[in-house]
Amino acid sequence: MSAEFLSSIADIVVALAAAFAAIAAWRGLDTWKNESKWKEDRALAQRALKEIYHYKNTLNWARRNYFLSGETNFEDGRELDLDIDSPEYHNRLKRLYEERWLLVDRHREPLQGILLDAEVNWGPRFPECWAKIFSIEQELFRAIDFHLKTLPSYHGSFRSNYGDDETRRHYNAIVFGELDSGDEASFSSRLNASVAEAEHYLKGYLKGGRK
Repeated sequence: MSAEFLSSIADIVVALAAAFAAIAAWRGLDTWKNESKWKEDRALAQRALKEIYHYKNTLNWARRNYFLSGETNFEDGRELDLDIDSPEYHNRLKRLYEERWLLVDRHREPLQGILLDAEVNWGPRFPECWAKIFSIEQELFRAIDFHLKTLPSYHGSFRSNYGDDETRRHYNAIVFGELDSGDEASFSSRLNASVAEAEHYLKGYLKGGRK
């Protein structure tokens, strides 16, 4: 074999080695990028799941239409008169719902930032899931507002002439319905189904990422 031929073979081997090294480096970089992306997606999904669970619990807490021990006490130690016809009862009940709703606001706030990140990284699917949950929150807010405005102590006879019968039945079912009702049309069932849809989507990012 001539020296020129051997030199050519050597050049080819070096070129192939460089090409294989470049491919390996590219694949390594791609793998690293994919792994980094998966870790970021997984962390975001974990945050979203955690905040949604807290948020759902505060919604159920805000929905409860009864007083717990200690909630009926005033700062001066007096206990609330539980006569629903009394203005004092109405005012305390209104304040109680307001205090509970502050917790809903507090746990909704972190989700706003998560939604922005999710839309940028994943597209519109998770914000669409969230929109269903948020619409149920707004429905609960309207139901509680209706409930307070139909108490006997709210502007006297306002209870008897506020809202039609269908509206009353709908909102009363939300405020007074069972928290664990099996009826698919119930508030709790719709909330649970909407949360489960979001949960199913987010868990896809805990198992190696969505394609």
